[in-house]
Amino acid sequence: MITKVRTVGVSAEDQDRSVEFWVDKIGFAKRRDEPMGADLPGRWIELAPPAGDAIIIPFQAGIVFECDDIQRTFEELRDRGVEFTMEPTRHDWGTFAQFKDPDGVEYGLVEA
Repeated sequence: MITKVRTVGVSAEDQDRSVEFWVDKIGFAKRRDEPMGADLPGRWIELAPPAGDAIIIPFQAGIVFECDDIQRTFEELRDRGVEFTMEPTRHDWGTFAQFKDPDGVEYGLVEA
């Protein structure tokens, strides 16, 4: 099941400009910067305060939850009626799925 909030997305029209702001002006550290994958636009960038575990991703607004077994969590949530807009998909940076709430707000799910 879901174990914690992994990342919080911040809206970013220009990822490079957003990284420059959060790193150079706010003082966050860039922990990861990788292509999202052929089927997804942009880059997966993780930024965090130097001594913290909270991570923001400059991509789009939203929350990504971490789980210990994404396939099992996907199946359990789907069986409870949660609508997934992306089934678990393996990428170089991890396995990711996406679901939405009753208002259509989308959330990410990533395996630890």
